[in-house]
Amino acid sequence: MTKALIVSGLFGLVCERIALGDTLTEVCQELDISPSAFYDTYRGDPKLHQEFLQAKETGAEALADRLQHVDRYCRDAGMAGVLSTNWRWLLAKRTQKYGDKSQGEDKHAADLTAVLQEAIARIPRPAGDQAKVINSQATELVDLSGEGPTDS
Repeated sequence: MTKALIVSGLFGLVCERIALGDTLTEVCQELDISPSAFYDTYRGDPKLHQEFLQAKETGAEALADRLQHVDRYCRDAGMAGVLSTNWRWLLAKRTQKYGDKSQGEDKHAADLTAVLQEAIARIPRPAGDQAKVINSQATELVDLSGEGPTDS
């Protein structure tokens, strides 16, 4: 089936749709082909692989344009918020260019155990005679005013 995608022109059609910002899954569902058959088509063929990568890059730009003009796709503010959140997530997954800068990966490893132990040691603690002692014994309260309990 992989060569059939090339011969039938479906590979090019899928790439065109991806370049418009559509996802591979939705395009493959509409064209009734499996995503794995699509992947098998370009696997091992550098020219087709490059065509697919270019389509993905162009599709990310198209999706960014959609995001910029979300009001054209939806007039309801709540739905526009949902669409823009989904499109931002897709953009972050598709390319680093549109990823969330605040959640970048930190590739540095550090052992903070010593730093934390030192910080804990600097926390002031009450001296033994200053520590509050809680007595769990029940204590009877005595009315020193001599009035006794009042019934209201």
